[in-house]
Amino acid sequence: NGIRIEGGCPNRMDPVTSHIDADEIENINILHGADILNYGPAIGGVITVNSFQPQAFEKWTFKTKIKSSYESNFNGLSNSALIYGGNKTIFFSVSGAYKNYGNYTDGNNNEFSTSFKKYYTSLKLGYKITQNQTLRINFTNSQGRDIMFPALPMDEKKDNTQLYSINYSYTKNNSEKFGISLYHNDVEHYMDNSFRKQYSEIVPPLTGLMQAFSDVNALTTGLNTNYNFKYQEIYFQLNTDINHIYKDGNRKRSMIMNMNGLQTISTKYDNLWKDAHLYNAGISLGIKKEIKNGYKLQVFSLKIRYDINAHYSSDTFFLKQNSEIIFDKSRQNNSYLSFGLDYSIKFNEKNQFKLGLSRLLRSANMNELYIKRMPVAFDNYDYLGNPFLKAEKNYQLDLKYLNNNTEKSNFAINFFASVIDDYIGSEILPPAVISSATQGVIGVKQYKNLDRAYFIGGEFVYNQLLYKYLNINLSAGYTYAFLKNAVKYVISNNQVVKQELIKNDPLPEIPPMDVNLNISYKFKNQTIIPLLNIRYITSQNNVSIANYEQTTPDWLIVNLSVDYKLNSNIKTSLGFKNLMNQDYYEHLNRKIIGSTEKLYEPGRSFFVNLIISI
Repeated sequence: NGIRIEGGCPNRMDPVTSHIDADEIENINILHGADILNYGPAIGGVITVNSFQPQAFEKWTFKTKIKSSYESNFNGLSNSALIYGGNKTIFFSVSGAYKNYGNYTDGNNNEFSTSFKKYYTSLKLGYKITQNQTLRINFTNSQGRDIMFPALPMDEKKDNTQLYSINYSYTKNNSEKFGISLYHNDVEHYMDNSFRKQYSEIVPPLTGLMQAFSDVNALTTGLNTNYNFKYQEIYFQLNTDINHIYKDGNRKRSMIMNMNGLQTISTKYDNLWKDAHLYNAGISLGIKKEIKNGYKLQVFSLKIRYDINAHYSSDTFFLKQNSEIIFDKSRQNNSYLSFGLDYSIKFNEKNQFKLGLSRLLRSANMNELYIKRMPVAFDNYDYLGNPFLKAEKNYQLDLKYLNNNTEKSNFAINFFASVIDDYIGSEILPPAVISSATQGVIGVKQYKNLDRAYFIGGEFVYNQLLYKYLNINLSAGYTYAFLKNAVKYVISNNQVVKQELIKNDPLPEIPPMDVNLNISYKFKNQTIIPLLNIRYITSQNNVSIANYEQTTPDWLIVNLSVDYKLNSNIKTSLGFKNLMNQDYYEHLNRKIIGSTEKLYEPGRSFFVNLIISI
């Protein structure tokens, strides 16, 4: 809903979606090309998550929605309730949720520590000032407790998040719209390893207890405005946004040893970030012109965005390599110009084609700028930020074709090609320059602007309705990406002994082809809808040689569910995830820190949901 959230964890324990209850999400939109310029500096795309918002009613109304769910593999329970209502002038919603999940087992009955507890409440108020003006005030509180992360060195002991926002909107005959919103969010994130053996037991090769604690506070404040109007058959869209991210966090590590009855405690403190600030102010202008001739409709659009970006920290950490300063607290200021051109043509009611050309920029994030010795990527390295990073520059081509043969059949093809200059990757720092700080990692990498990167990919979606009630949906997506010149560091005995230049090295962390087949059948009265989902992932053999990335095998899973509508107030669904109990893992799943063991996905799980609406 226009709010940006900076998570507290450098290891992505709390992504944006973890602070929003899934049962409140109404839709998710994926934007790419020039369309992302309304939301800020980004290059690949923007995902907008829109949660439930109460609306005005003609007369006083009061409604309730209750949902309860159970999932067998985790022995997991999820309960949520939503109460909403109002009249023409005042409307509201109050919601709450509680989730309690245990560990899961994979297809080979191996157990992974993934238990967690989540609590969620929200209060949303709306007031119709006039027929055309609306004021909204939203508050959300999200809390997590004892959240286990089997692939990371620490777990999330607690997460306390508060989201505040106030929005004003004005609409005039659908031809003129104005909106302004102010938001603030506060994320308190505490991690430790108190659930791990080494916290209370000696685990070889350690000769003592290792206890680690990390406390992070992340604040985000922002202001968004949008103004849409029409002038002489030309549509204009003016957006501005300002946001400030503040992040501060520290880590404490204690080694407790007992030698001949004498206990010694060695404690080290280091900052993950130290009073780090990141500011961004942007303004974008969109211009659109439609030309209609019978069924034929052509749309020309231009979007331009200008951003001013600044960042600094109070960190006293200073690092040089070969007389070059590679980390300090100096303030950096940058400005960026992005733009995009779109052309679409609707030949008739059945066929539509779209072409997009864009130049998009992305400035470095908090991890890439200021993180200090944390394993934040998918490999076994600590990472160090780089305050001197330049923005990535993406030159992208988008092609899309839509075909609606009949009301029962349609398909879409999407293709893109992208060239990114100053691609942000990482390079190894020698142990003589800096040592690692996390148990189980093999060294330290620093974020750097690398050579030019290339991306090419596309998607295909096909829908077919057969015999009025049988629906088939087939989709597939694939991306190939590589770096023009990459450096491979040859390591022997945990030391870099030489380096090699790799030409056209595939980029790491690129998922393989993903194919989904959905088959559903709506019985005549639509009270029972069975759904069969088959997901096939091809093997990923295009892996980064420079990053020692490993290939992953292909796999196929089957999911089966049935939705049943008892009446207008009660709905239920039940089914199986991973019906065949396949033992598999995603290419992007982490390795478990300190080992080569993969983090496997859950095995077979039965689930049931009950939804009551009054």
